[in-house]
Amino acid sequence: MSTLEAQTDILDRDTWHTEHKAKLERYFELFQQPTEDAELTNKGQGQDSVERLIDQISDLIAPEIIFKDPFQQVQGTTAFCKLLNHFHHNVRQARFDIEAVCPLPNYQASSQDQGSANERKWLVKWHFSGQLQGIGDWQFPGVSEITQDSQGRVCHHIDYWDASEHFYSKLPVLGRILNWLKNKIARASQA
Repeated sequence: MSTLEAQTDILDRDTWHTEHKAKLERYFELFQQPTEDAELTNKGQGQDSVERLIDQISDLIAPEIIFKDPFQQVQGTTAFCKLLNHFHHNVRQARFDIEAVCPLPNYQASSQDQGSANERKWLVKWHFSGQLQGIGDWQFPGVSEITQDSQGRVCHHIDYWDASEHFYSKLPVLGRILNWLKNKIARASQA
């Protein structure tokens, strides 16, 4: 039984459709290596590889997907596929261990949200590890808020993790400055 299956086993069938579950699992695999999808992203960062990836994952992501993490926000399948290409080009042995998948209750979308009652929202707790060019071993915990549309396609994905501690502080010059600032603030708050 996969981690996702174990975490969602207790949900009743009305809220967790088999097709949606399979799509969410395949979506998670896009960020792992090695998989067929990840191998596609490593064949180059040109327009041809983006178009092949779009064809491969069009049933997993909504055309106007919004993806946001501490570094960027992109919208649309082309931008999302470019982001995946960039990620797999720069991070080797990428692995996201899914620790928990928690459904959020159906919500009534506000006029600003533009969502619908047929969407499913999930909080996903994970731990990332990989090899980042220029930094080496890279690992950190995080949480994602993922929304699937009525067809099970991911339409919204926001990653929450501490980029200051787990990325910027590892950079040679910026890391020293950030650590100095953290220590100064900690000393001031203890005074």
